[in-house]
Amino acid sequence: MSDKKERVIRFIKRQFGKNQTDKFQYHNLNHTLLVVDKCKYIAQLEGLDKEDYEALELAAWLHDFGYLFSYSRHEERSAKMARNILAHFGYGEVEIEKVVATILSTRINAEPCNEVQKIIKDADFYHFSCGAFYDLSMKLWWEIALLTGKQIDTTDWYEQTLDLMLKHQYYTQYGTEVLEVGKQQNIFSLTGIIADNLFEPQMPGMLKQA
Repeated sequence: MSDKKERVIRFIKRQFGKNQTDKFQYHNLNHTLLVVDKCKYIAQLEGLDKEDYEALELAAWLHDFGYLFSYSRHEERSAKMARNILAHFGYGEVEIEKVVATILSTRINAEPCNEVQKIIKDADFYHFSCGAFYDLSMKLWWEIALLTGKQIDTTDWYEQTLDLMLKHQYYTQYGTEVLEVGKQQNIFSLTGIIADNLFEPQMPGMLKQA
């Protein structure tokens, strides 16, 4: 690991420690660590080169950093903060712009333009495919309630989530061949729950312990 990258990562971890509160049920350090881990894993499978690998890892660490300070348009805030942070730690303009573009590609409607962006998009939506999908979805539901003061009806929440999942796509080979399978299983399960009205919302205390 380069000295610059190591110092950036230490800085980000310290900032999460200082600024993360119980309101961040989903967009917290654990989510960032998960995205970093999945980015590394997919990058190895894709045979990503060293230069792109560093840009990907930095973008993964910084992609939701702005969420700590701004709920709305947090990708743009993350990109702006990343530009300043990376310049402070000695990264050049070309390197910085690659990281910034990768962060902005995590916006929900953004189409990835290269392999690095495809990898981070798939890693950021890993939760659609995993066995902990329902727990993670409820953490996001509760986080939005805590940050906005508005609690979305749980039936509406799951209908919105299902609509998003049906429109979503994975981009890498690992995403289309592996993650997509898990996502389709969760879509099938969620469709049944909504149709049969079987969903019972978790209480906040349960979510904080999850």
